[in-house]
Amino acid sequence: MCCLAVIFTGCDDMFATEDNPTPAYLSMSTSDVTLKVGEFKTRTAIAVSSAVIEYTSDNTAIATVDQQGTVKGVAVGETKITAKATGYSTSGKKIFETASVSYNVKVVPATVDVTSITLNKTSLLLSKNETETLTVTAVAPDDATDKTYTWSSDNALVATVDANGLVTAKASGSATISATANDGSGVKGSCVVTIGLLTGVFSVSSTTKVQFSSGNLQATYDGTKWTWDFAANQWDFIGNNAGNTSINGNGTISGTGTVDLFGWVSTTSTVLTDAPAKYGISNSKIPSDFGSDAADTPNNWGENLGAGWRVLTGDTGGEWDYLLKTRSASTINGTPNARYTLAEINTDGTPVYGMIIFPDEVTIANTDVTAWGAINSASAWATKCTIAQWAALAVKGCVFLPAAGSRNGTVIGWTGAGSERGYYWSATLSDDARYPLLLEFENTFLSTIINSYMRYYGMSVRLVRDVTTAP
Repeated sequence: MCCLAVIFTGCDDMFATEDNPTPAYLSMSTSDVTLKVGEFKTRTAIAVSSAVIEYTSDNTAIATVDQQGTVKGVAVGETKITAKATGYSTSGKKIFETASVSYNVKVVPATVDVTSITLNKTSLLLSKNETETLTVTAVAPDDATDKTYTWSSDNALVATVDANGLVTAKASGSATISATANDGSGVKGSCVVTIGLLTGVFSVSSTTKVQFSSGNLQATYDGTKWTWDFAANQWDFIGNNAGNTSINGNGTISGTGTVDLFGWVSTTSTVLTDAPAKYGISNSKIPSDFGSDAADTPNNWGENLGAGWRVLTGDTGGEWDYLLKTRSASTINGTPNARYTLAEINTDGTPVYGMIIFPDEVTIANTDVTAWGAINSASAWATKCTIAQWAALAVKGCVFLPAAGSRNGTVIGWTGAGSERGYYWSATLSDDARYPLLLEFENTFLSTIINSYMRYYGMSVRLVRDVTTAP
């Protein structure tokens, strides 16, 4: 064995001279390496026995390497590790060419944060007291350190969620249900849950479609607080009852009750700034309280029910105008592009007057109601249907706006027999900023741009959601 060692050493010297050097025969894997901060990994280079191997890091702030080839992750980033071999003869003279091999090292955090959470649904339409379970279908990345999450609702008055993703609809409105990563990254997957939204789709401009709320907006005072909801049925309204008649002004009420006739109050109001006054629960008659800026916009009553709820715009060419006078819509009793009809719904012997609005695309036969009146024209309350017939129309997406009258202070008008009128606010002012525009209809009259009523009058509010933000 000693003789063999002498022979190989002699061969090194014999075939590799300073005038004719040979490579150092260095070998090492060049595949990339990923380390966490504080983690170690050893990769050793191989060379001829007489070669000296030196390991270096291009950036020791990212990763260090010792002379046994052990790399340590120091900080998040990327660097390169190089092994270099240099050989010497037995006489100490350099006779091998220097050889080097490198590989890339990526250093990642000691813990890997979640970057996304995906749910099985991003929108959900429920009825009150209905339940549905949301599930997480993916947590990324796959190597996230902590892939657990916690369910939450941003509006528990509208919808709650339990630890297993079971959503329960509590009241009309909208809530965002989220599964939030527990690793502190703040990443969440979310689903918008909407309660009280009708299924019919209505064009309100050439580019915008909406869905209506399931009833007129109502606010109820129980002696200590206000709560918001939609009427139980599309034909329901409070009329000349408390609390429409219990408004004291500036957002106070003389007794418990439900209000559904609201004043139009602006965002720039300097007097009516406290809820619920800022949502029109007031009988103030001072025009200066309401501002005079023609660019003024209303406080959105819908914000009490969650993001996305709003009222339609007014004026010629506005959304009310387009909805009732311009759009292509349904075929009703053989009439194409049927948009609305003034109607009577007979509720257990008591007629309720109002307007039926037909969705964009539906066909309804003449046998679906007791009698059809004028289509796309205000002509008496000639369309007549029973509760059962109306229920069938509602399934097809129709909307009913009751002629719920108006409020002037605590006095309710236009709800008595033979004098029924419907007034519905828009989000648009007239040229005189004291007067908002609104939809008005009665027995033989309809206008989408009425502006003769000052802001303090109480009118009905029917909210919508853009189809792009609705389930």
